[in-house]
Amino acid sequence: MPEYELAKSLIEQRQRKKLTQEQVAKKAGMPQSTISRIEGLTHGLPKLATLKKIADALDAKLIIKLESKGHVGEYMLAAEGEKPLTVSESKRRYGRRSRK
Repeated sequence: MPEYELAKSLIEQRQRKKLTQEQVAKKAGMPQSTISRIEGLTHGLPKLATLKKIADALDAKLIIKLESKGHVGEYMLAAEGEKPLTVSESKRRYGRRSRK
């Protein structure tokens, strides 16, 4: 599910930078609740402009691509000069997200 991959990518990039949701939100100029809703997949997909602000706040680039239906696509944030992790690589490195 692309929404899950996007949320997972955002969480992983934030954790790599050792930032809280509140810190990312402040840098992006939005409420912390917006970051929480995106990470928790509680209000559908965010607007592209919102994702761009979050990517900037994380010093990352936003990668969105269209691929053939037979390909399993991924949506993720990656820091400049950093190779994006696949979902399986991220799970191995960071484990599963626990809901608090």
